Amino acid sequence: MTFSDSLREQAEKVFAARKDKPGYIDYEFKVYAGTQHGFAARPDLSLPEIVKAHEEAFIQSKNWFEKTLA
Repeated sequence: MTFSDSLREQAEKVFAARKDKPGYIDYEFKVYAGTQHGFAARPDLSLPEIVKAHEEAFIQSKNWFEKTLA
């Protein structure tokens, strides 16, 4: 199962349409090249590109939670 570019674009349009409405929460979509679904939860640490993407995704998540829950 993949989250294709066209499906991601559709999802982004749905989220963008909610902006300025009650209950809106800022969101982020980021594509980590060379990764598969679940890479951040179960990274293959033997692959340098996965390690890099995992670290970046962790920082992105941390920053989003700090910004959103502050």
